[in-house]
Amino acid sequence: MKIIRPGDLDLARSVHRFQCKECLCIFEAGRSEYQIQHDFRNGTYYSCACPTCKATVYMYPEDELK
Repeated sequence: MKIIRPGDLDLARSVHRFQCKECLCIFEAGRSEYQIQHDFRNGTYYSCACPTCKATVYMYPEDELK
């Protein structure tokens, strides 16, 4: 196997903060709890189920809560 560009293991273990638009819950999700999605218009975004109301929450990296 030939590695063209090595990956970043810190990105694979990252935690992201989400805010649900349905119930306004703010929560953090680890890498095993959210999915990375791709679209052709805006690039990469994350989706995760809200732990309170179970609605799907979407978040673009540039919109992440600090």
